[in-house]
Amino acid sequence: CCSLEGAVPDMLWIMLGCAAFVLFFFYDIAGATGRFYPFRIGFAAGCLLLLSSTAGLVWQGLWGRHIVWPVFFIFTLLAFLFLVLLVYTLFFALPFHDTYIHGTTAPSLCRSGVYALCRHPGVLWLSGFYLCLYAALGTRMLLAAFVVFTLFDIAYVVFQDRWSFPKQFPEYDDYRQSTPFLLPNVRSIRQCVRTWRGTGDGSHEV
Repeated sequence: CCSLEGAVPDMLWIMLGCAAFVLFFFYDIAGATGRFYPFRIGFAAGCLLLLSSTAGLVWQGLWGRHIVWPVFFIFTLLAFLFLVLLVYTLFFALPFHDTYIHGTTAPSLCRSGVYALCRHPGVLWLSGFYLCLYAALGTRMLLAAFVVFTLFDIAYVVFQDRWSFPKQFPEYDDYRQSTPFLLPNVRSIRQCVRTWRGTGDGSHEV
């Protein structure tokens, strides 16, 4: 089955998204080992691929479909809110230069705000984003994107949690013991609110 008047096979967009996560894995391997320097562009390249994949899936969903506008607007707004949270978590809650460019110093471990909520809050926001896009447009390919990209993202953060992050952050074992993996609890929610407002223990980065 093809869309966009037969120009682009449906699964191409899903394959592009999967390729993005492969690049994310290579980026983490390069960062944790200090080798494979060309793969350090993997995060930026992966983000571009995932953005292209998502744009294609949304355009495909809009093409020639009967849209229930109230449902579309409500879930598009929710998707946008999840996207804002994802962008904030990845690019603003962390020191951008140390995290993605590395410069002359090691990246810092952030334990405050959204990173007090759980160790990998981006998974929650990315999953919510694709689920809301599916609810807004109702295409089977957006449902597939929600399932496949969420599973890839969970596999990616398990890899980070068990292999790459302990190599990069000496304090990561302590962080792992004090903060939930993916599902927030009452204590972590309170810690998130406290540190986001700047009234916590002051340990924003370790």
